Amino acid sequence: MNNLRQVRKIVYHLKRRIGHPIKILKISSIDQDLQTGDITHSDRVIEIRRAIVVTAKEIRDFSYDLSYIAANKNFTYGGFFDQSKRVIIIDGRDLPTDYTPNLNDRCIYNNTRWEFKSISPTAENVGWLLQVQQLKSQPVENTFEQVVQDKVIVQEDKPWLQ
Repeated sequence: MNNLRQVRKIVYHLKRRIGHPIKILKISSIDQDLQTGDITHSDRVIEIRRAIVVTAKEIRDFSYDLSYIAANKNFTYGGFFDQSKRVIIIDGRDLPTDYTPNLNDRCIYNNTRWEFKSISPTAENVGWLLQVQQLKSQPVENTFEQVVQDKVIVQEDKPWLQ
């Protein structure tokens, strides 16, 4: 029991020091129009006020053409691309009880899209350790928060007394 309290205390202090707001996007449904081929999907947005976000690691990677891999020829085509990887730690208390992270989910941090590459529970199942990756060319999805601020006026009618 002492270890669990110590891990929770460490996660709490890290959230206070390097915690940043993120939004997790979980695909709830996908619909395709058979005539036009347009795919629309609706996302469930889970807002986390403070997630532990570790500094990104910038990587320049090279990807070979398929002919180099298949035929092992000397001259092939390929290309360089930049990518960023980082680690995000999410406290289990900040997530809804009906949600568990999935590799199909993604998150938005600092107006950039990050895809989940690996997911593992933290020590004592206190939270989740997410390794996320961002490609520079991927568009950021627009998320809109819907808030109802209209007042509902309730009048008490007593039709049962008449």
